[in-house]
Amino acid sequence: MVMVRRKSSTVTSHQVEVLTVLSHSAFCCIGEIASAFGVSYAAASKMVNRLEDKGLVTRSINEMDRRSTEIHITEKGSQIVRLFDVRTDKERGK
Repeated sequence: MVMVRRKSSTVTSHQVEVLTVLSHSAFCCIGEIASAFGVSYAAASKMVNRLEDKGLVTRSINEMDRRSTEIHITEKGSQIVRLFDVRTDKERGK
């Protein structure tokens, strides 16, 4: 039996938090994400996998240290952060 991973279009609040962190820098590595959220490297890697499956982040090899993978937010991911910020501002009455 072959398991196929379904792509969910739903973005959780935790995923928005990760996207928000990524939106404030050119890139992050998985270790930095793990540290920022107080989770294991494996858990951070799973979070990034889910975001990548949704087209919200991309991975690339760090040219200075080929052992390291850089995580970049995509335009689609940036749009989600902006939409979340607008919705939060409206809820606060801004």
